[in-house]
Amino acid sequence: MFRAVTLAPDWVGDERLQSKLASWAIVGATLIPSPPTGLTATAGNGTVGLGWSVSSNATSYSVKRATAAEGPYATLATVTSTGYSDTPVTNGTTYHYVISAMNSAGESANSAQLSATPQGTWTPPPQGTLVVQYRAADTTPGDNGIKPHFKIQNNGGDPMMPSELAIRYWFTIDGDKPLAFDWADHALEITFNSSAGSIPAGGDSGEIQTCTHKTDWSNFHESDDYSFEPAKTSFSPWERVTLYRNGQLVWGTEPP
Repeated sequence: MFRAVTLAPDWVGDERLQSKLASWAIVGATLIPSPPTGLTATAGNGTVGLGWSVSSNATSYSVKRATAAEGPYATLATVTSTGYSDTPVTNGTTYHYVISAMNSAGESANSAQLSATPQGTWTPPPQGTLVVQYRAADTTPGDNGIKPHFKIQNNGGDPMMPSELAIRYWFTIDGDKPLAFDWADHALEITFNSSAGSIPAGGDSGEIQTCTHKTDWSNFHESDDYSFEPAKTSFSPWERVTLYRNGQLVWGTEPP
């Protein structure tokens, strides 16, 4: 914000000019805050916790929510902190959030949108609703590769989302060489992203092929591996490969 004094033309050269100039000043401008960044959303049971980074010059923040992507958004609250708990909300409903920053000069544009879906306490399906079928694509126990293939069979009445599932194939490392597969140590864990679609009721995932080797291609000794079964050359249920849904064991038996 600027403040200035306009001088009349007949004051030019007048000694009063100095006194008038002395009253001319520039004061600090108050800038509209920048949009908040770093928005996070943590979904719980009937609640969504929000957080974001501090915006320069902000004195408060407006928390907005919509049930349709990209709005329209309704304002939930105005807060001075960089966090907010949206409670209560309906489990299973996807909510879309944006945050704007405010001060005496005005309000920023909205932040990038972030979505969250609160969920109630999850109950795993009965054992056998989801089944892991396994076959050994490589039946030689002493070579340099582990090649288990899998299918996830859905015997339930509803589609299953692979993004909720994780397969674990249990084996021994046999040496200290690193493995050329992320997270393979004592178990090879396979997870899926949202683009994997769904497994239909009464259907299966299709064949999931894997191959793991050491960085120096030295041999494994699979004969003592918990999940290895060279007799299974065609797909069949195998309880020594475990399956988890949202972190809960729903198929198989973990090694002792």
